[in-house]
Amino acid sequence: MIVPTDHLWTITAMDEEIAKATTAEANEGIEKVLAGRADEASVHFTNALDRVGQIVNDRVRRDELSLLAGAFDHCGFPDLALMAAQQAIDLDKTLGLDALLASDMLALGNAHASMENTTKAEAAFRQALAVFIDQNNFGDAASATTNIAAIVANRGEMDDAIELLEKSLGYLEQSPFDETEIQTRFALLQALEITKRDAKAALQNARELCSERLMGKIPPPQVGPTKQFVADVIARYLKEYPVADKKKWKAANFPTLAG
Repeated sequence: MIVPTDHLWTITAMDEEIAKATTAEANEGIEKVLAGRADEASVHFTNALDRVGQIVNDRVRRDELSLLAGAFDHCGFPDLALMAAQQAIDLDKTLGLDALLASDMLALGNAHASMENTTKAEAAFRQALAVFIDQNNFGDAASATTNIAAIVANRGEMDDAIELLEKSLGYLEQSPFDETEIQTRFALLQALEITKRDAKAALQNARELCSERLMGKIPPPQVGPTKQFVADVIARYLKEYPVADKKKWKAANFPTLAG
């Protein structure tokens, strides 16, 4: 987590040592998470957050906090991620780092979403989205839009959620990112089946999700649910548009699932 040396500010020897200690604590926490020892991980992550507060240089401290926010949320500690992201945001505003503020708002939204603070999460995502679009940062715009869609869908506003997911895919066409596309198409897969919307559109989305480009990158816990939803899509489609040889049709349209 040591910051690059080509910034327009200087990191002191003391701040660099604290940053190294922060990284060491965070890495220890990640190792404990991987070992299934969450209580010990929490201690190391808390230590990392305490250490980063000792960094004098505001910009260095902001960068460390931003990295910690992402690591904490990824490891399943949204409460600590929330604290780190909020502190990073405060520094973004103090330092006038408008471009970086949006990324930290996205991290804040993720933490709130993990803690089921949906109103605050949606507000953070929408604020970040506005900046991403203004910056033509379409990859992060897609992430924010998909996150908003998930909240909207959970409210039961499925038509709006589908529109948002399709908009996210439009952003991804301009700035591809497989991980975000997988999550977006998976959410759209569910939404189109729940609403029983256009079978052709549902099939096309399912086909893209199960393509050789994406199928192997779907997280293992998500593979089973994906295959089940795809099977439902296929059954609905073939009911509306029957084919003579279902096995041959499936092999042609879903080669990664054939067999």
